[in-house]
Amino acid sequence: MLNADLKMQDIYRHPVNPKTGFKKFKVVTIPRHTLLCRLDEGDAPEDPRFGVISGWWSPVKPFFDDIEGVVGKYRRAVDSGQTLRDYVRDSSAIKMEWNALSNYVQVKLKQDTKAWWGTFKEMPLWDTAEWVSVNYGWMADLKPLEKMQLARKEGNSGAMPEVLGLGESWQFYIPNLTDAHVERKPEWVVSSIDMPKLSQLLMNQV
Repeated sequence: MLNADLKMQDIYRHPVNPKTGFKKFKVVTIPRHTLLCRLDEGDAPEDPRFGVISGWWSPVKPFFDDIEGVVGKYRRAVDSGQTLRDYVRDSSAIKMEWNALSNYVQVKLKQDTKAWWGTFKEMPLWDTAEWVSVNYGWMADLKPLEKMQLARKEGNSGAMPEVLGLGESWQFYIPNLTDAHVERKPEWVVSSIDMPKLSQLLMNQV
């Protein structure tokens, strides 16, 4: 089992400080073969600097407190006329500067895994105080005004609230996750705005 000894209090000693992304959280065991997903700029690769994959993931299917999973979020996005990218940016409280959310990325756990599991903490849509001083990956090397214009185009932010994550949506933080712990397939990486292709992938897993 990955993270077999994980405890609630360990979150306060983790170098990434994932507690800042949770409103409330607990420790859960995720069974092997569970499908996980996240939206990312690329395919959520293992970071060569630290030898781990990002710990932030969501369940594809309903899991414990999350009664709908990302399959349900996809349906809600369709009902509201949004792309999955825009729906997830709001429900998962991901600031515009943090991530372009270009792709839906899915993996399957190879073993039972302990993780922190909780609700997203509200975040502002824009981190305006940081536009001038901080370069985020997908906006690097752009002037502040260009960043703002690109972010509005990419995020369809005119349809989004200024505060994200006001509803209740659930996420995992899985420390020590690496490529050795997950199964990947090329067809599990899909554009987060390609709703027909996402439908084909997600509805086949219901």
